[in-house]
Amino acid sequence: GTVSMHELFRVLELPMQEAKLREDQRLKNEVNRIYEQIANCIRNQFGTIHNYFEKERLKQGAAPEGLKDLSRAKFGQLMRTLGIELDATRTQRVFSDIDKNGSGSVSMQEL
Repeated sequence: GTVSMHELFRVLELPMQEAKLREDQRLKNEVNRIYEQIANCIRNQFGTIHNYFEKERLKQGAAPEGLKDLSRAKFGQLMRTLGIELDATRTQRVFSDIDKNGSGSVSMQEL
């Protein structure tokens, strides 16, 4: 028998799809591990995320309703404050995963 080009490409595509699924799962697991590390560090250093936001609000002299979310840059500062070293790619991946509404900032509720 012969194999059509369509059948050949479909068979060759399966391992690539499987590899992509495995890589997606690996990245998701990595983000989850980092997120757990963030949560543990926040609890250890500030007690709650609310306490962190309140401390930052006071440091900035913002009004009581002032600091409600973190920009990507402030999120990077939080990682350094917590002692979590992430490269730019990982920081972006974690930030994007936490920023569920895609606003470009991370709210206290999202954290």
